[in-house]
Amino acid sequence: MKKSLIKNLLERRMPQIIGSYFVGSTTLILFIDWLITKYGFSDNILQFTWFGLISILPSVLIIAYFHGAPGKDEWTRVEKFGIPINILFIAIALFTGYKFNAWQDPPPDHSKVYDSFMVHVSSNQKNIEQLKLTDFWLENVGGMKYLVGGAMNYIDSIYPVDNKELERIRRYVNVNVNKEFMNYEDITINYPENQKELDMMDSLVSANYFEYIDKNVDDEELERKKEEEEEEEVERYIKNYDYFSSKHDT
Repeated sequence: MKKSLIKNLLERRMPQIIGSYFVGSTTLILFIDWLITKYGFSDNILQFTWFGLISILPSVLIIAYFHGAPGKDEWTRVEKFGIPINILFIAIALFTGYKFNAWQDPPPDHSKVYDSFMVHVSSNQKNIEQLKLTDFWLENVGGMKYLVGGAMNYIDSIYPVDNKELERIRRYVNVNVNKEFMNYEDITINYPENQKELDMMDSLVSANYFEYIDKNVDDEELERKKEEEEEEEVERYIKNYDYFSSKHDT
């Protein structure tokens, strides 16, 4: 009985068909993983692919069993009912997963964070000129390099946005940050409330520029100027920190 079953499966070319399916599925998974890594696509695409390949497997087995053997075959009840039910199950699972956000990454857990934050969106020419001195800006190509999903990309121009657009971006960011953290009592989000505070935040340099002025150079005069600038920027950070800490009692 066991031997006849194996012989029957071989005659229907089940091992070859299933093997081809797994080889094709593996190739597809690797290709999609490469696309995600290179172009920064969402990891959800890979989850969808895995789910689809595994969920459709019953239909693949049914078709392989009833149509794998050479010669003309007729559709049986198993195929007429089994394959549509399988496809219907996949559709329901996808819809349910979408409805209840099962395919999305879980939100970050902020419950263990106890702190206050100052959020500020800035865009000014001074920061742009400072950025062009850092390792992010490539003089030989006249652009900035950045990573997306592990792939290197370049920006060939950078400029500050106008005040109207900047204010729109700030409102959008502030509203969404507040929504994200509204249920966490141990996290306080603050924003600059007047022009003085906006100017204070705009005057701060980026972490990338701090790396630049902290990097050693062979020119003694330039090294001295960078050390003086670093002291000034550190003092500015401390002054701003003390101001906002005192204001918000943190």
